[in-house]
Amino acid sequence: MKNPNRFKLAISINGEGKGHVTRMIAVAQRLQEKYDLVFWCSLSTRNELERAFPKHRIHSIPALQFVLNNFEVDYIRTTFGNIKKILLAGFTITNLMEELMIEKVEGVISDFEPFLAEAAFRMRLPIIQLNHPGVVTRLHTYALDAFLARIVATRMMSKFDREIICSFFEGDLGPIIRREITSLKDKVKKENYFLVYEKDSFRDVLRNQLNQYNNITFRFFPDPNKDFLSSLINCKGIISSSGHQIISEALYLGKPIFVIPIKNQYEQRLNAEMLKKSGRGSFGYSDDFSRELHTFIQEIDSYPKSADPSIRFRFNDDSEKACKEIVKFFSSYPKNNQPKKTLCEVVAFERLGNN
Repeated sequence: MKNPNRFKLAISINGEGKGHVTRMIAVAQRLQEKYDLVFWCSLSTRNELERAFPKHRIHSIPALQFVLNNFEVDYIRTTFGNIKKILLAGFTITNLMEELMIEKVEGVISDFEPFLAEAAFRMRLPIIQLNHPGVVTRLHTYALDAFLARIVATRMMSKFDREIICSFFEGDLGPIIRREITSLKDKVKKENYFLVYEKDSFRDVLRNQLNQYNNITFRFFPDPNKDFLSSLINCKGIISSSGHQIISEALYLGKPIFVIPIKNQYEQRLNAEMLKKSGRGSFGYSDDFSRELHTFIQEIDSYPKSADPSIRFRFNDDSEKACKEIVKFFSSYPKNNQPKKTLCEVVAFERLGNN
């Protein structure tokens, strides 16, 4: 039930990758002290969101997702895999407008999620885009994967009144770290094992490489029988995919990290390259990473190394700064800032505008 004295925010979360939901949970944990919150997410992230916010309303939303083939983005299968959702976008947006009205939402925070942002835009609600992938629009190269990534990112963030890019490199703010990790910062240790966070699609290849190290201990995740957080704060190093959130958590805790970016996924390649330039880790591509991984393991005690001085890096937690920016933005809008038209009137207006 909405508190009439509190501004009501909708938070919509991209369904591609765990980093989006982790980041938004960290933000929402802080914002719930000031705002009434309601969520929109994909089915793949719903369970995690429900565990974090069991008393909040959570709506489902379609997720545009990459399709992988041997740890490489398959652009043709990705296009066909998402085409139905794209063709039904108008129907989806109309339904979301109705849900926003029923929930009496007064503002939207979108983490790289286009459908609710479009619905909110048509209803003239204030919108913040808060994410990491948008950083690809700020670093220009002529590589094909970079060009495609900029097109996708521009479309995914097409509607907003304020953009906040959170990144360990070249962002408006640094990373957003969940409270479960920030609360353990003063308990960090360095024990003699590596934490390995592996994708299902790459598990066999990665384990075959690591099996050659008979004298080194590896703890593999996800594993429901092991405590990820305690393993994270006590490991000597991390081996993982190249998602921004796991890299940011490693950097925040001072843990060297080796990452394996998905091929043809420019954001992950960019994360990996910037990680190496930060002097806090290294990377290798999925088709041939054994030499780089061996060097990383052998040189684990030499980290951190010198960072590239031409790049602006941030390794601290900027969650509080992000929330202050959000509060400042929405404070400029009056409480109960609802559209004056009914849903039918809005839809009719949209149809007339398209004729």
